Amino acid sequence: MPRQAVTETVDQNGHIVKTVSVPGHAPVDITVALGALDTDNLVGEARTVGAHAVYFGVLYAEAMANQRRAKLRVEVTKATLGRRIRREAVRDSAKTTERSIEEDVLLSPEYQTAEHAHIDAEETADILRSVSYTAEQKHRTITALMAQVNRELAARAPVTREEMRAGMQDEPRGGRRTPA
Repeated sequence: MPRQAVTETVDQNGHIVKTVSVPGHAPVDITVALGALDTDNLVGEARTVGAHAVYFGVLYAEAMANQRRAKLRVEVTKATLGRRIRREAVRDSAKTTERSIEEDVLLSPEYQTAEHAHIDAEETADILRSVSYTAEQKHRTITALMAQVNRELAARAPVTREEMRAGMQDEPRGGRRTPA
């Protein structure tokens, strides 16, 4: 199974960019911009934020599954190494304790490799949990803002569906709204 990885770079604006790799998906760049809200483009934000919430929610779910698999690999590796060490001790008629077996397991390269893969999987899941939560919060905020904007527009003057689609520009007070 390919190993998950998180790399870190700095963009041209000096912001840290974390690139998260989840098996089966293209690497994803995580930046501050994912959580930022462009209030000058609420319609554009409203169009994309739901998709971001779903996408990062799915990535988070997959990362959690990968984390659980990595944890299972650690436990299986630990049990397998412990069994092998015990059998060797019996075969060699050597005295051993559970503590010495645990130490041998912890020091083995196989166990350490499995544990490092588990740590990487946890890091990826934690980052994607944070991004998924941020996308959900951004979605809620935009929904609330769009509801407020719609109430304000409805209070000014009735607007036809065609006018809303075409975009609106305000004339001086008292004037009729016309398509842009």
